[in-house]
Amino acid sequence: MSKQNFVIGLTFVIGLIVGGLAIAVWPAPPLSTPAGHALSLRVPKNRQLLDIAISPDHSLLAYTAITDGRTRLFLRPLNRFEATEVTGSIGAAQPFFSPDGTSIGFFSNGFLKTTSLYSDGATPITICAVPGTPAGAAWRADGLIVFAGPGATGLREVAATGGTPVMLTTIDQDAGETSHGWPSIINDRFLLFTVGKHGYDPRLTLLDLETKDTRPLLLADGGGFVVTPSTLVFARRGELFAHHLNSKTLKATTPKNPF
Repeated sequence: MSKQNFVIGLTFVIGLIVGGLAIAVWPAPPLSTPAGHALSLRVPKNRQLLDIAISPDHSLLAYTAITDGRTRLFLRPLNRFEATEVTGSIGAAQPFFSPDGTSIGFFSNGFLKTTSLYSDGATPITICAVPGTPAGAAWRADGLIVFAGPGATGLREVAATGGTPVMLTTIDQDAGETSHGWPSIINDRFLLFTVGKHGYDPRLTLLDLETKDTRPLLLADGGGFVVTPSTLVFARRGELFAHHLNSKTLKATTPKNPF
């Protein structure tokens, strides 16, 4: 399995968990949590599924797919089977929602773009240039978008209204770091991202957006996702793990067994 296909598969599985969804038989949630729902992700035969994302309120599924030889972004309410193509999304990759779920961002042909879900066919807004192959983005509650550019660079942030990106993290080459990528936001204050290093497995790292302090968490193949206030889901060497995350200290316990 290629790294790209593995990331796609991991994103799909984690997306289902985030949405409180179940495929086949899924362990029952706590009594205080609403029951899970079954999701049938049917993609037309002329579409090759790539990336997916689920809105913060779990009502919308966004996915990119290749159709007619070109990648496009589609939106589908989870209570329906039909998906609608997002206007101006040719070349779209790695979609992500705004915190309030009213807009969606994506990379397309060397640019970071956003579009309102209520724009009624309006052309997406170009936020900034992102040459090469990006490695994920996350939309902060304060109106900034954190994204990972290509190559041996750190994470950048840019206003969701557009502008010039500024560096948020810096690659520590002396420590053997090669990349920072796959960011996600925790509690509006912390940024979870992956640090790649020469000769080592990637590691999930936590950045305090207020103090700028960083600390390592766990080894992982790619990005991690906080699916409940105290549960972190990630993959390691082809296996999917979930473990407890202290919501106050954000310290992680070592997972014993994979899903």
